[in-house]
Parts: sequence; structure tokens; C-alpha cells
Amino acid sequence: MPAAASGAAVTGVDLAPNLIATARERAKESGMDIRYQVGDVENLDFGDADFGTVTSSVGAIFAPDQKAAAREMTRVCQPGGRRAISSEGVRQVTEPAWVTVQPFRFDPLIPTLMRLFR
Repeated sequence: MPAAASGAAVTGVDLAPNLIATARERAKESGMDIRYQVGDVENLDFGDADFGTVTSSVGAIFAPDQKAAAREMTRVCQPGGRRAISSEGVRQVTEPAWVTVQPFRFDPLIPTLMRLFR
């Protein structure tokens, strides 16, 4: 939501319909225009290079095929765009996930967001 509050066009994707419904409610209550849809990070329903910035806050690390998730997030990001991933709070998953996505040159999410939305 901070990106939308700063004027960015934001699209949110999650595999769980109940989480999408909750996100839509929160966005509406906050007066934010955010597009949410149910989707699978391993097979995103977007074209190549559709987004200038692609982030995942915890979600992508739970994908059964983390390399597929990283490839998809990379595919939908514009060349030279920013990709960032966060997985704080789940150390047992974090370290293997970070090793998996590191070859795709993802940035840590929090410092990236701090630079983008100052």
C-alpha cells in the first residue's frame, strides 16, 4: 500500500482468494486504487516486461518451485527494472530461498522500498 499511496500503479497477486479479498477491503477502506487478483507466482498472468518494479513480501518463498517463481518475477519485470524479495521471520525457509533466487539478482526488499518511496 505505501507504493499506491505515493501514486504508483500497483497490482497485487496471491494464490489465496481470501487474502485477495482482505487486501481489496483494506485498499478500499484506505481509498487506494490497487488492482488485486488471484494468481500463481510460478505462472503469472502478465506479459513480458509488464512492470517496472516487482516485489514479493514473504509470499514467493513458499512457492513449491522457487526457481520458477524467480523466473516469472524476472520475466514480468522490465529490463533495468527493480526486483526485490523479502522473507523476514521465516529463517528456516529464508536461507534456502535466498540461495535459490540470488542468481536472478533480486534486491533485498526493505532497502529497495526505502529508495523507491522516499
